[in-house]
Amino acid sequence: TYLGQEEVNYALQKVRDECNEVLNTRIFVLPPTINPSLPMALDDFEEIQYNAINQLAMSLREQWSTDLKNGIHDALQDTHEGCDVYLHEKSKEVYEKSKMKRLMITVRCMMEDTLYSLVTSSLQQYVEFLEDMCNFQVVVHNLSRVEVVEPAPEKPAKPESEKDDDGEEEEEEEEEQEKKRQKSALFKVQLLEDGG
Repeated sequence: TYLGQEEVNYALQKVRDECNEVLNTRIFVLPPTINPSLPMALDDFEEIQYNAINQLAMSLREQWSTDLKNGIHDALQDTHEGCDVYLHEKSKEVYEKSKMKRLMITVRCMMEDTLYSLVTSSLQQYVEFLEDMCNFQVVVHNLSRVEVVEPAPEKPAKPESEKDDDGEEEEEEEEEQEKKRQKSALFKVQLLEDGG
C-alpha cells in the first residue's frame, strides 16, 4: 500500500480538505439567502438558480481542480525516485504500473464521491423547499372569497422519557378526538339526509 508514505497521507489530507469545502457549498440559492415570504417572479427565480449553477460549475472546473492539483504537488514535490509514490515519473509505462497511478485513482474517486454528495444533498434541499412552499390548502368559500390556509407548524417531538410519562394522556386525547370526528361525520350525514 502507498499509505505508509508520509507525503501521500499529507496529499490525501489536502484533497479531503478541498472536498470538504465543496461539500459546504450548495447548488441552489434557497432560504435564508432568499426570503420566501417576499413575492418573486418565476423568471427571476429561474435566473437566480441558473446564475448560481453556472457560478458553481465554473468554480469547480477552474478553482477546485487547480487547488487539488496544487495541494497534491506541494505534498509530493519532495519525493524522489525509489519512493512508493514518485511525483516526477516521466515514463508512461512505469506510471501505469506504479502506486502513483493508484493514488490518482483514489483522488478521482474522492472527487466523484464529493460531487455525488453535493448534488444529492442540494437536490434534497431543493425538494424540501418546494414541498414547504406548496404546503398549503386553498379553500373556496364562494366566488368572491377564496382563502389560502397554511398548515400549523408541527410540534417538536418529545423526548422518549416524556413520551412514556404522557403516553396514557396522549391515547386519551386521540380517543377523544376520534369520537369528535365520528360525531361530526354523523352530524353531516344527518344534515344531508334532512336536506334531501
